[in-house]
Amino acid sequence: MLEVNERWSRALQELATDYPFSLQSPREDNFGMAVFSRVPFVDSGFHHVGQSVRPVFRGQLQLADELIGILGFHVLPPTRSAGAKSRNEDLVAIAQIAEESPHPMIVLGDMNCSPWSPYFRDVCRTGKLRDARIGFEISGTWPAGNPIVRLPIDHILVSPEFSVTSFSNCNNISSEHLPVLATLRLAE
Repeated sequence: MLEVNERWSRALQELATDYPFSLQSPREDNFGMAVFSRVPFVDSGFHHVGQSVRPVFRGQLQLADELIGILGFHVLPPTRSAGAKSRNEDLVAIAQIAEESPHPMIVLGDMNCSPWSPYFRDVCRTGKLRDARIGFEISGTWPAGNPIVRLPIDHILVSPEFSVTSFSNCNNISSEHLPVLATLRLAE
């Protein structure tokens, strides 16, 4: 979960029954995060990549005999040239981490770019990832309050070891973004 502040962090404690393993890095700007899981994390935490001062969740989950790598992030919006430069640099760093991983990868977050962006395509190509939306309806996630004009800037990308059995936006949860949900299956 992105844009988690202290208030959201307290409210999310209700998830502990179903998701007993969590890591949180709440912040009062737009870059706080929380990650919840039913299985324990392995070598996981919040880090900085590239030149970014915003946290990136970098972790692993042990599923059966396979370690699954996970990257969760929120890059700056490209509203000014400095923001665009920072976003693009962060996306390059994230793609490199995914490309270097020896494990199947799930990369997700607010990329502040659409699937038609050359920067998005570069992340997929360099990171050897594919957009989980492929084969499903491409519907926007931001701004949540405007059903007529929404941009698909929140993404789930997966490495080739995964098949995607469903992808959808969820209902508005009083956020500026609609949540995205994908069901993934690891190849056996």
